[in-house]
Amino acid sequence: MGRGRSPSPCERDPLLPLGTPTSTNAPASQRRAARLPGFTVGLAAVLLLLGCIWALVELEKNSPHGLNNELLGLMEDAHDWFISGSQRGPVKCSGHGVLVHGGQCLCDLGYAGDTCHERRYLAKASATEPAKRTVCLFVDQAERDAATGRHNLLELAQTLSGTGYAVTVVPLGAADAAVKALSATLAADAVAVKRLPSTSVGFGERALEERAYDVYQFLAHAPRAFEHVVFSAASGAGYYTLLAQSQGLLASGSNFVVTVDSFPRAHHHAQDPADKDSFVADIDALKLDFMQQKSAELADQVIYASSALQEFAAHQGWQVSKANQRVIAHLPASTSIAPARSSPSAIDELVFVGELSSAGGLRAFCDAVDALVSDFGVRGLRLTLVGRPGSIFGFPADEYVELRAANWDRAEVDWRIVRENDPLAAAAYLSGPAASGRLAVLPGAGSEDAAGAALQALVHAGAPFVAASAGPLRDLVTASDVPRVAMEPQGSEIAKKIVEVVTGLADGWTPVRPKFTRDAVGAHWKQTLQSAKPKQYVDPLKDKRPLVSIVLVHHNRHQLLRQAIEAIE
Repeated sequence: MGRGRSPSPCERDPLLPLGTPTSTNAPASQRRAARLPGFTVGLAAVLLLLGCIWALVELEKNSPHGLNNELLGLMEDAHDWFISGSQRGPVKCSGHGVLVHGGQCLCDLGYAGDTCHERRYLAKASATEPAKRTVCLFVDQAERDAATGRHNLLELAQTLSGTGYAVTVVPLGAADAAVKALSATLAADAVAVKRLPSTSVGFGERALEERAYDVYQFLAHAPRAFEHVVFSAASGAGYYTLLAQSQGLLASGSNFVVTVDSFPRAHHHAQDPADKDSFVADIDALKLDFMQQKSAELADQVIYASSALQEFAAHQGWQVSKANQRVIAHLPASTSIAPARSSPSAIDELVFVGELSSAGGLRAFCDAVDALVSDFGVRGLRLTLVGRPGSIFGFPADEYVELRAANWDRAEVDWRIVRENDPLAAAAYLSGPAASGRLAVLPGAGSEDAAGAALQALVHAGAPFVAASAGPLRDLVTASDVPRVAMEPQGSEIAKKIVEVVTGLADGWTPVRPKFTRDAVGAHWKQTLQSAKPKQYVDPLKDKRPLVSIVLVHHNRHQLLRQAIEAIE
């Protein structure tokens, strides 16, 4: 029998783990061979150390700050990442958030503060059915009329409360003192006022984005959802809430209503003929215009304050379902105004009412005065321009009118500008016994007063007027009375209409009839809310898988890449 061969050090039992020592009974030559791998590892370590020394020398040569600064920077980075929780550290947000652009923390739900260490919104996110006959209105204080303090949504809150709804108002952009004052004012109408808490996250790059995020958090963590929630599109406050609903992140069951009360700022900016080739560079204005459009497109119901706004949205391609949109005029002012006179009178004063800009119709009005002087031979006319000061062709309103007035001197035309933002004040100036001989002219169709507050005040005061047919006229005046006062917003057409109305006033003025009363507008709103279809939450991941981007670094190890993909699938 032959002598058995001693096993080689490399011929290990396949059941033994790597690194298990072999028998030491092998010959010395084999033991020396077994030590070769250790020698190889030691040599590799020496070479690695030499390579590190060489790299540090090169770093010293090439670094403008020297080796010490580079090493210090590396040490600080490591310390920041693992220990201190600095701007780059994972513990910066206390384990309850992530770092976003600018080194700020975006906190998880229920946490707030600079480092997400404060517990907020301890109430569980609402998953119950909305409380019946409840309405929450988010009111932007900046949209309140500066002269009268009126706000359409505030007056709507009072009206809905009177019809049996439990109404909550959340002021936006209001200090604590203003919130308390508003709460005391609305207490008589049984309207609750709540302050919007701040999440202190610093979400987004602008204050309007942070406010919209705070609104979303407020609604997402309300103890119980409201049946109806009303936003103004121009405030942008509902943008993130509506976006979250469309993505399946918010399932409150509320009916979200968005009111469109004004044109986007970019549209208003383009009305000035001097700015036809310019563009809006204000980031806040551009973002707000985008949020306004998207809020309307994502809402469950859209309420336009005038047909002109509805037509504008359709022309601009806003994706708003026809079944979910309506036109409801603003509530008329509850303040009583002395009725206008109906006796015959000769008109000797034209009262321009509107914004003193191209959008407000100032240029067209001056063209009409030119036509009255040159084509109709009018002499001794008085002009009173009432409205908020604006600009046209880069000129302030008063300078522009002064330039145009050079053509009126030979006709002895006298003019003045009254800076007045209150539509009720303009209506009062045009009504009552002292208003004899005055005719209001409203040529603006694209002004900021797209809801027609000034026109509405004149209609309810019964004052004589002519107005642009393209504005809110059709929504505020009975259809049969519209032809009496409607005009095209061009200078020659305005002049013709003025002459026609002035001729008719020789027999007395019959006031036009309003299309809606205050009670009718309230009833229209109530009917709109009641017509909202109940929503049923559907998990967005139930029928389709989410789209997830995954980055894998495989360094040409294709087999490992295939294994990783199989693990994900």
